[in-house]
Amino acid sequence: MDGTGGLGGLGMMVLAYAAIWVILLVFVLRAFAHLGSVRREIEELRRVIDERLPERDDGPARS
Repeated sequence: MDGTGGLGGLGMMVLAYAAIWVILLVFVLRAFAHLGSVRREIEELRRVIDERLPERDDGPARS
């Protein structure tokens, strides 16, 4: 009987990898949330620009 208790080297390595994957998953989920908010803000800005700028007539180009 060992008597030291706790986790061995393999158990600690598995926990370390699990912690890294959890941190990576949280990072990716937060990045997607920020991306969604940036896309919504871009759409809002496009809407405001379209409301404030007059329509352009894309007729023949002038030389």
